[in-house]
Amino acid sequence: MKKIIFTNLLNPVSWDKAEYQAQVFITIEENRILSISKDVKDNSITVDDMSDCVCYPGFIDLHTHIYQYNIRGSYKSHLLEWLNTFTFPEERKTSESDYSNFLAAIAFDDLVKSGTSTACIYSTIFKNAFETAFNQAEKKGIRAIIGKVMMDVNSPEYLTENTEQSINDSIELFNKYNKLNPLLEYCFTPRFALSCSFNLMQRTGIFVKNNSSYIQTHISENKDEIESVKKYFSNSTSYTDIYAQADLLTPKTLLAHAIHLNNTELSIIRKARSSIVHCPDSNFFLKSGEFPLDRIINHQIPFGLGSDVGAGTTFYMPYHARMMIYRQNKYQVSPFNAFYSFTLGAAEALRKANIIGSIKPLKYADMTFIKQETDTNDMETILSKLIFTSTQNDVKKLIVNGLEVYKNIEI
Repeated sequence: MKKIIFTNLLNPVSWDKAEYQAQVFITIEENRILSISKDVKDNSITVDDMSDCVCYPGFIDLHTHIYQYNIRGSYKSHLLEWLNTFTFPEERKTSESDYSNFLAAIAFDDLVKSGTSTACIYSTIFKNAFETAFNQAEKKGIRAIIGKVMMDVNSPEYLTENTEQSINDSIELFNKYNKLNPLLEYCFTPRFALSCSFNLMQRTGIFVKNNSSYIQTHISENKDEIESVKKYFSNSTSYTDIYAQADLLTPKTLLAHAIHLNNTELSIIRKARSSIVHCPDSNFFLKSGEFPLDRIINHQIPFGLGSDVGAGTTFYMPYHARMMIYRQNKYQVSPFNAFYSFTLGAAEALRKANIIGSIKPLKYADMTFIKQETDTNDMETILSKLIFTSTQNDVKKLIVNGLEVYKNIEI
């Protein structure tokens, strides 16, 4: 089945380049882009007129905590205090199915309203909470890489798992759910080094490598956290060395934050071909520090943007691109750079740039339509408006895998 959309198209090409095509017809066949042209190639199909919008590739969020949605804006001055005061008590409540169902439903609803087509999602330690998140992602029709959080040490008693149970539950969920739906994948999720024993991390790393799974964790976010990690893993030379020794660094590893890494650590990450996720809103909110963008670029490490809800305050990815620009004192981030970081650059971090991240023939039809004035062909102006002045309310439609998953009937 074919569909044709008449719109204005803005595509990322590279870190500092994009392309704009005004008033084009995008033809979708089944779940893929068939063609982009100036003329209608099949007059038998009704054209969907979206000419009041700019069409962008579906937004990609590389790091978010779906069950932290209700604690957005709950302030503490640094990470560990914030986790203990707000995050852990909130995650505890997701052991109750009624609460996890309620929370996942409103969070995923907001996620699609934000124009996000692909998200990497942390659940909590509870199997029911993971299954609820998986089912909600499936119901909404988005792409998602989701994991059950793993925590077996240095955590509140109510969130501390038995090591064997944590590993076995994660493997069971991987075997049951990974690619059960072609849009959804399982991601092993040891929370961070401080809450995971080396035994848990190492055995997880071995399984992940043998099964080519995704893995997501946090690294070097906050100075207090880093000092605690050093004390707990006194035989390791660095935060990154812990993960390297545990075989957690793979081409399908996503390392969130990565603020205080030295160049030796960055070299280890580059050699492992792992990716980094930049969460500027969260970093600013918790006063964690400035992302070393220039050094990460110099080390040629793939990276993209994450909302990090709930230390991040919104799922809307152009807002996080805005924060990326605002939060760099050393590197002059352009709208092109920031746009790339939640589209094609994020797809490259996921090793999926051949199928998502830009709107090209043969790629999957993941498209976000933003209602914008289109009286200019200047790409920088269009992108600047997207990043600096647009809001979630400007998202008019979201298409994922060729299907409409959200439509804003109010604009």
